[in-house]
Amino acid sequence: MENPCKYINNKEYTKYLIIRRSEKEAIGYTVNLREDVVEAELKTAGWLIIISSFISDAKEAIKIYREKDIVEKGFNRLKNCLDLRRIRVRSEESMQNKVFIGFIALILLSGIHNVMVEKSYMVP
Repeated sequence: MENPCKYINNKEYTKYLIIRRSEKEAIGYTVNLREDVVEAELKTAGWLIIISSFISDAKEAIKIYREKDIVEKGFNRLKNCLDLRRIRVRSEESMQNKVFIGFIALILLSGIHNVMVEKSYMVP
């Protein structure tokens, strides 16, 4: 790290590193790895490989992949959780009504999920 003081309050770094001013040197810092946290992360870690000829930035590629995954999970919820795999109706009007109600339910589920995700980031 070129200047550890700028990372002291950054949660991405402090989750895995302990950054402190060095008591021995006037302007030095000590940086230690939080091995227990890293080990716990590695137990549940997996590999993700994304190959693209259009996107050169890794963070942008992950963002696009995750957004795509959200859409796929939404359709999965429509089919499985909201029982829209087979519509089982006798008229087109009933089918349209059932699909409309399913989309409203999906919007509500997504809203609840977003609030839960936002609240989980706020918990220290």
